[in-house]
Amino acid sequence: MLLRRVIADRRRAALFLRYSLEAKQALIASRAAWLPHLRAWVLPREAAARAIEAIERTGRERREALRMLGLALSRPQPEAIAPYLSVQVFPLPGRSTAVASLYDAALVAALKTAGARWRPMLKAWIVPLGARETAELIEREAGIPGGCAYLHPETVPWQALAGFLEREERPTIDAGAGGAPAAEGERAGQRSDGAREEDLPAPLVAPLERIEPDEEALARMAERLKLYPYQVEGARHLASASSALLADDMGLGKTRSAIAAAADSSPWLPILVACPASLCLNWAAELAGALEREVCVLGVSGALEGARWIIASYERLGALAQAEGLSFGAMVIDEAHYIKEAGAARTRNAIALAARSRHRMLLTGTPVLNREEELRTLLAIGGHPLGALPPARFRAIFSGSAHARALLRERIGEWMLRRTKEEVMGWLPGKTESAIPIEPPPGFREAYQDELDREAPALGKIQRLRMMIEEAKIDFIAEKAAAVAATEKCLVFCEFLESVSTLMEALGEAGVDAVSLVGEDSIEARKRAVERFQNEAQTRVFVSTTRAGGVGLNLTAASAVFFASLPWTPALKRQAEDRANRNGQTRPVTVYVPYIPGTIDEDVRELLAYKANIETQLLTEEAMRERIARRVAAAGGKRNLDIAAKSL
Repeated sequence: MLLRRVIADRRRAALFLRYSLEAKQALIASRAAWLPHLRAWVLPREAAARAIEAIERTGRERREALRMLGLALSRPQPEAIAPYLSVQVFPLPGRSTAVASLYDAALVAALKTAGARWRPMLKAWIVPLGARETAELIEREAGIPGGCAYLHPETVPWQALAGFLEREERPTIDAGAGGAPAAEGERAGQRSDGAREEDLPAPLVAPLERIEPDEEALARMAERLKLYPYQVEGARHLASASSALLADDMGLGKTRSAIAAAADSSPWLPILVACPASLCLNWAAELAGALEREVCVLGVSGALEGARWIIASYERLGALAQAEGLSFGAMVIDEAHYIKEAGAARTRNAIALAARSRHRMLLTGTPVLNREEELRTLLAIGGHPLGALPPARFRAIFSGSAHARALLRERIGEWMLRRTKEEVMGWLPGKTESAIPIEPPPGFREAYQDELDREAPALGKIQRLRMMIEEAKIDFIAEKAAAVAATEKCLVFCEFLESVSTLMEALGEAGVDAVSLVGEDSIEARKRAVERFQNEAQTRVFVSTTRAGGVGLNLTAASAVFFASLPWTPALKRQAEDRANRNGQTRPVTVYVPYIPGTIDEDVRELLAYKANIETQLLTEEAMRERIARRVAAAGGKRNLDIAAKSL
């Protein structure tokens, strides 16, 4: 079955599918829209059934998919889809408003009822209503709650509107050169009038606001959080300026460094943590470990009023941005590279909220994903002087040559701190493990409960639940593996074949070169996969099942291991992760185990801990002596000690 999951609100449905070119073409024909951050196809509720009938191949699959759709439509979730539409509302002079968003049929219909006109050059609708009236119309007719959109606080002049609604910009073209790219001097910083970067002294030379951290408070937090010295250095870096980026490799504990820095920098005002939705629970767990009690996970748990720490997913920042008078002593932006799109609603909301914070602390292991200009968005969110440069000017100065990149590297040297595992963890032997509680994607918990309630044999139900849980982690693991792949190679172990293919598709979409190995592969195919991963620098990820790839392979090119699901025994888990942690490995290995709280994921973790405890007890010296003594007694005395010992 192609359909993995369905969610719905009162206007639209979102279909999560396994990749199929035929299904993609059918959905486009049904006027469905692809939402990249949701990784789902969205279309009007009334069109969803027809789309499913067009993409599912057999009657049984079609009936099951329609059952899933019916359940989703019967319990609409107001904020399940709307935040991912990137709706933006800009007040214009006079009584008119500009609205920009990703395509959504319900929003288009609502705007047309108000007489809105589409402006192709702006890629926006111009609505003959005031901004507040337009926002109310969008909420009432299109089902998009106010907190799920970006509402610009001030009137935007018509001549500036194109800049506010700017999408992906094209490289600067010199029309006088027959359409050729701009000259090397201009790309490196020289404008068409001959001026160079020295003509922009404010952003190029303006220093960051330096702030002296409270070293005693920082030391207390470091002791409470049990920070390593390099983590204390990272916390000090974040706390020592109004804006800072900690860009350490994944697995080096940036979260705890940020907790220490934020607590030090904001002893009285609330602290805002903005992060991907999947990581909200992980932040809450880390804060619980730091003995911080007053935590609000926006829209999930805790009260906003009086909270010491406020955790919000990027999609929920709009509600905070529109809460006038709300300010913060510090704002932590985790996985900041997720909001690299300068024109997206969640990026604008993040910038608006960061402006209300004295300290802005950005965390990411991949500060530059594809182009130097993506760094400009992080600089703008952080309030760095370079972030004030218009995108085109930033690109002209800092991209296109080694000289330009060197200039950028020098300018952000005081702002960004980046360390690799080899630099700071080389003294750690063997492997370390990190269990990560994650929030599942929208609609998962309802589908999980449906399966839990269905009448079915216990073993079959457990298998189906495990498949659902593993599938719900695929996007999270793909994103994390892609981030790790920027600096090191990694292994991913699944328990189900379908997850391997889905993960390979997700990695391919992210531009990550990966190989897979499953039980049905030939000996030649297996050998090629291992050789590519071990020997080719561009091949960054190895995906397999625990059964097929967890034994007999040497995969020491990897220094990170992910488990989409845990196997049933500690021995199988240990064998799998030791494909990387074995003779020939020269770096510390980090094992990542994401899990979904409130599911049998937790039961499996407890089961493995229980089995590991039994294993440890059986192998301790004292336990061995007791077993020998029992065998000796059964064998008839001390004279049979050697015989009893050999029988163990």
